[in-house]
Amino acid sequence: MANVHFYALFLVLVLSLRLSVSSKPHLGSKLFSSKCESNQYTEWTNCLWPHGDLRLAINNFLNSAKEKSCKVPNPAMLNSAFSTLQKGTYKEHPLYSRIPDQPCGFCGRKVKCCSKNVKNFLKQSYKSDACDQTLSFCTLPRMSDDYVAGLASKYANVSFNGNHCDYDQYTRNEFESFKSMPAYNFIKPLICQIYSSTKPKINCVEVGNECRCCCLHYKYINGQCVPDESMRSSDQSCA
Repeated sequence: MANVHFYALFLVLVLSLRLSVSSKPHLGSKLFSSKCESNQYTEWTNCLWPHGDLRLAINNFLNSAKEKSCKVPNPAMLNSAFSTLQKGTYKEHPLYSRIPDQPCGFCGRKVKCCSKNVKNFLKQSYKSDACDQTLSFCTLPRMSDDYVAGLASKYANVSFNGNHCDYDQYTRNEFESFKSMPAYNFIKPLICQIYSSTKPKINCVEVGNECRCCCLHYKYINGQCVPDESMRSSDQSCA
């Protein structure tokens, strides 16, 4: 589920960046790298929680960012991404279709932007945090044998490990595919600013017939998501 946030927000960036940097590879080291003092950041945006129509979720998020004086991609840059999303095929993806209706598990994110003068969103820097309403764990259905068999047709490189709540084995594979895209190196600084990691995780445990899940550096213990410092300290992907 953490990876879905990458695809919701960064699909827009990946497709639109092709218009901006394909002919200017030297820009890569300069993207999303402006320095910012703590008192130069805007207020927090609304929460990004992809669910249902991604175009609506992304538009709501970008409108909130614009209201907070953040730079956002212009409409021409968004056209390619939104044309792809208009097909709606992602809604039938077995992982996407199981995202809960409301933010949970410290998976939803909000951002603030550096307010000092920059020409466009490619030069802006960001900070992020979990949404205020993501205090409770996420509840996902336990993966049945039939569901796992269906995933096998989409994830030929994943060997099911026998854990019927380990959604992360599939989302990790999604993100590895994402990292192979040429635009990934351009937006890695942005990924680090928003997630403090390039290895987003969804950590689930089986309780009864359901999976209780938390994202990033949080794990489920006794009915709540709690910080796991061992996961945080071992994650050096943005060091």
